[in-house]
Amino acid sequence: MRRYVSLVLGLCAVGVCVDALTQEQVSQFGALHEKCIQETGVDPNLLARAQKGEALDDRKVQCFGACLLQGMNIMDASGAFSKENAVALAPENFFRGSIVEMINTCGDQKGADACETAGKVFECMNGSVVFGVLKTALGM
Repeated sequence: MRRYVSLVLGLCAVGVCVDALTQEQVSQFGALHEKCIQETGVDPNLLARAQKGEALDDRKVQCFGACLLQGMNIMDASGAFSKENAVALAPENFFRGSIVEMINTCGDQKGADACETAGKVFECMNGSVVFGVLKTALGM
């Protein structure tokens, strides 16, 4: 994986985004984030570097992404990405058309397992035009 940019931004694209979240959802996502760090053993410093846009090729970072997607019911244990579930989470009033288009394109990425598939999905999202728009909109 050449480019693994911000899991936060990627998840924003599939619906965990900005003002669309309630405090309960923010809390639930925070708990999922911590659970995935524990389950994968990923170094939080690597996640911080990825969020800043550093190119990483790290299995634990990929598995962290898979854990988040699985916890959000966007990916199953076998690594199958559910476009339908991802689209259902896309915010109604935050670049929805572009996000849905990106999900439809990037949701077809396949790896050897769930971790590699998550890495490929996020890599594809990073390469999409809507990512640039989201970065600008979120001040990143």
